Amino acid sequence: MTENTTQLGPAQRRALRAAAHHLNPVVSISQKGLTPSVLAEIDRCLKAHELIKLRLYGIEREDRASLSR
Repeated sequence: MTENTTQLGPAQRRALRAAAHHLNPVVSISQKGLTPSVLAEIDRCLKAHELIKLRLYGIEREDRASLSR
């Protein structure tokens, strides 16, 4: 998986969040976090759909913020 170093601005983030609002989550992230298998699944789904929604389970709000950046 290639790492994207481009940062999204607030307006871009809002637009993508609005576009993903109607989507169902396709990948779930649990307390184990971003394991290699979860990252591989995210990569596979992004290649297939371009925009996906993630579901975060059992992760504190502070940790969610660090995962989303």
